Amino acid sequence: MRRRELFSEGVATLREARIESASTAVRLFLAFVLGKEEFQEKEVSSANIEQFRALIAHHKIGYPVSKLIGCRYFWDKPFFVDINVLDPRPDSETLIEAILQTVPADFSGKVLDFGTGSGCLLETLLIHCPHMQGIGVDCSQQALQIAQKNAVHLGVIDRAHFVCSNWGKALNQRRKFDVILSNPPYIARKEIPTLPRSVALYDPFIALDGGEDGLACYRDLVPSIRHFLRLHGHVFLEIDKGQQEAVKEIFNFLFYLEGYRDLSGKVRVLHFSS
Repeated sequence: MRRRELFSEGVATLREARIESASTAVRLFLAFVLGKEEFQEKEVSSANIEQFRALIAHHKIGYPVSKLIGCRYFWDKPFFVDINVLDPRPDSETLIEAILQTVPADFSGKVLDFGTGSGCLLETLLIHCPHMQGIGVDCSQQALQIAQKNAVHLGVIDRAHFVCSNWGKALNQRRKFDVILSNPPYIARKEIPTLPRSVALYDPFIALDGGEDGLACYRDLVPSIRHFLRLHGHVFLEIDKGQQEAVKEIFNFLFYLEGYRDLSGKVRVLHFSS
C-alpha cells in the first residue's frame, strides 16, 4: 500500500466515526510514522501500516492526536506532551501576548509560573526574552519531567528551574519575582464530564479541576502571590468564560490593569500589578 492510499483509508475511517479535522490528523500520523519518507510515494512497510492503523484506531475512540504522537505546537514551537500534562492550547497564547506587551525583549527580571505543566508558557517567554530567568512550579513530578525535557529541547534549560510544590510551599521563601503567571485549573468539577472526550478523559483531572465553582485554585494562589510578588510586579492569570469579576474580587489586594481577549473575543487573561 502506498502513502496516498493509506491517507485515503485513514481519512475515510475517521470521517465515518465523525472525527473533526480528519485530514489534519491523518497527515500528522503519517508524518509521525513515516518521518522523512512522508512525502515519498512508495510502498509503505507492513510495520508502518500497522503502526498507522493503530493510531487511527485510538484517535477514532477519542484519544487526542497530540497524546498519540507526543507533541503539540504552541506559539509555533513543538512541545513534548503526554497524559501527565494539559495540552497547550491556542487560548493560552493570550497569556504570552499579554506579557510580551508588558515586558521588553531585553527584560532581565525573574518570572514565576505556577502550574507549569508542559512548561509551554514559561519556556515560550524565555525564548522571546533571552535575559529572563524563570521558575516553573507544579505539584506533579511527572509533569515537571516533561517541562524539563522541553526546556532542554528548546535550549532554555540554563535559565529555567523547576520545583515540585503545592503552589509556593516548597519555594525559597526569600525569593521575589517581577512577573507571576498562572493558567490554573478553572473548570467547575461538575462540568468536567461534559467536556470533549479528548479533554475529559485524556488531560490530567488535576489540571482541569477548579473545585466546586471553578475558582478554588485562584483562592489557593493568593498567599503565594502575596508572598512572592515583588513591589510593582505584574500578575497574569488565565481565566474561563464568566470568571472575570469573581477573579478580580479574589485578587482585590492588587491593582487590576487590563483584561485580554482570546481569538473568540472572550476575556481570557487578567493583568494585575502590586
